[in-house]
Amino acid sequence: MKKLLLIIGLLTLSYVSMAQLPGKIDSLEVLLPEKTGVERSEILMQLSGLYQSSNPQKSLEYDLENVEIQKNLGSIKNLSGTLNNIGISYYLMGDYGKSMDYFEQSLILREQLNDTLNIVKTLNNLGVIAQTSGDFTKALEYLNRSLIFKLDLNDTLSIAKTLNNIGVIYKDVNNFDDAGKFLNQALDFYQAVNNFSGIAAAYNNLGQVFEALKLSDSALVYYQKSLEIKRQINDERGIGNTLNNLGMIQLSKGLDKAAETYFMECVNIRKRIGDNFGLASTLNNLGNLYFGRKNYSKAEAMFFESNDIATHENLLGIQQRNYAGLSRLYEQTGKMNMAFTYYKKYAEARDSVFDMDLKNQIADLKVKYESEKSKRENEMLRQENEIKDLKISNGQKERMQFITGIISLFFASVLIVLFLQYWNNRKLNAQLQLHNRQLEVRVKERTRELEEANATKDRFFSIIAHDLKGPFNGLLGFADLLFNDFEMLSEQKKKEFSGFIKESASDIYKLLENLLEWASSQTGRIQLSPEKLDVAEIISETIKANQLMLHNKRIEISKQINTSHLALADEDTIKVVIRNLLTNAIKFTPKGGRINFTVEDFPHETAGRKIIIKLKDTGVGIKNSDIRNLFNLKEKFKSPGTEKESGTGLGLILCKDFIEKNGGELFVESEPGVGSTFSFTLPAA
Repeated sequence: MKKLLLIIGLLTLSYVSMAQLPGKIDSLEVLLPEKTGVERSEILMQLSGLYQSSNPQKSLEYDLENVEIQKNLGSIKNLSGTLNNIGISYYLMGDYGKSMDYFEQSLILREQLNDTLNIVKTLNNLGVIAQTSGDFTKALEYLNRSLIFKLDLNDTLSIAKTLNNIGVIYKDVNNFDDAGKFLNQALDFYQAVNNFSGIAAAYNNLGQVFEALKLSDSALVYYQKSLEIKRQINDERGIGNTLNNLGMIQLSKGLDKAAETYFMECVNIRKRIGDNFGLASTLNNLGNLYFGRKNYSKAEAMFFESNDIATHENLLGIQQRNYAGLSRLYEQTGKMNMAFTYYKKYAEARDSVFDMDLKNQIADLKVKYESEKSKRENEMLRQENEIKDLKISNGQKERMQFITGIISLFFASVLIVLFLQYWNNRKLNAQLQLHNRQLEVRVKERTRELEEANATKDRFFSIIAHDLKGPFNGLLGFADLLFNDFEMLSEQKKKEFSGFIKESASDIYKLLENLLEWASSQTGRIQLSPEKLDVAEIISETIKANQLMLHNKRIEISKQINTSHLALADEDTIKVVIRNLLTNAIKFTPKGGRINFTVEDFPHETAGRKIIIKLKDTGVGIKNSDIRNLFNLKEKFKSPGTEKESGTGLGLILCKDFIEKNGGELFVESEPGVGSTFSFTLPAA
């Protein structure tokens, strides 16, 4: 399974619809015998591509023949591609030594051609082989070389992927400091291009680093971030992987109920998508969980179910884990014969895994030995031929060889020193370029934050200086008249002035409420707690709270609920949103107007199910040119209501901020003289 994932992730294969394969292969193989030269080479390339994923041995045979043809034709570019394909075929057949040899031959030709894009692909392939073979030093060398080219190409996404792969290698060799550095760099690049699958992968890998460091709380945070994004993009395989990781973290913390929840959801997903390797592993984890609870019957069932899959898929490592679990289980329940039987199976599986690793190592050594032996034999034969052809006296030849050797050694030493200096300079330049790019990203981000902070500060002082000062002037003026001329004023005037004071106090209170909530939002002090919400109930409560205003303006209000789904959002912030939208609608709807609430399922395709809440009024409407400024802090846009009600324009900015923090979007449709519709979405529970 690991091998398959590496192929999908890094190696470039040719894919053709399986339904088309037999007919196309047959027609090409009929044409092949009568073709020579360039035409034969082209047919061989097509046949190799068609066979590669289904029958790599057959693909290899066609490519090996094509190598000789392309050498005779002098077609270096095509030859480099054929050598690369041979490397892929040997990889698929499990012969990593020959695979690496052909990839290196391909790389030499591609470097001669200065074919940057294909150089990067071959370096990636070499990195995969080295990593699969456990040669992590070699893997890092190839990936670092690949990174230098990608930096020159300014390919942000490819840079992110390579940084992530380097981080994973450092994680696998327990160099967690460097793993964290490279994975965080990968995360920055993924975020720069909004590549959500990459962001999720980087979070997951960082979680594994913290888990290995026994920092379970930090690991939990990164796994949950990864899971949230994977759910949004519906990456079911990724969701399964992260759920399994979360289950292991909770199990290590002794929270077996939470672990069971994660494992069970993971099992359902992996069964649905046919991820048998992952499924067998998670079932084994459940077996260990139930064993820890002393629920031996469930533990036994999980171990057996996991082992059935592992046996069918020849997953020796997971078989080994299941046999060990069953041996412990039967020992704990007093079934010593069964315990001994499964311990023997565990030992046999362990030995099989060891033998397989040993055979692979021996095969790799054999390949290296045969290659070196062949090189030595060729070199000896060449030297013998030179001796026969040149017929130089022994004394002269020895002196010539000695002088030539000294000169060659001198130039070789100079070249090595120059190459090392050149290579170190390239590595240093690559690191400096990477560092500079990171600084540029951070400087731009910081500049944007400072601009927003300045705009926020300016807007805040503007509101304090004007919008808050205005209502206070009215309040103090009418209070002063009442205090100084109370005896001389008629009862009607006293009542009128009291009404003005009450209205000013109410405006000030609403303004202060919005100011405090906005300030809390901008300084990050608001902590959202998403929960299942009945939006219809919140709408009813808000209508009831504003009944007096609706009555005074004789506005007819209604609501239609066309969904059975609840929202998943923070209750306090959503109450603020609905309150502000309704008071705005009342403010700009004339006497005798209508306001209507609608709640229904959001019909458009999104990452996850959503509902949409619409508030439609028959108010004065908004011009298109003004809609753009409704949510812009830098533009001061406000207008009085139909009864000269005051406002700051801050309420809608607050609404947009709270809706986005809850994972939704705000939409505005309006026509002057007809009315406005404010709509916003929320995740459905």
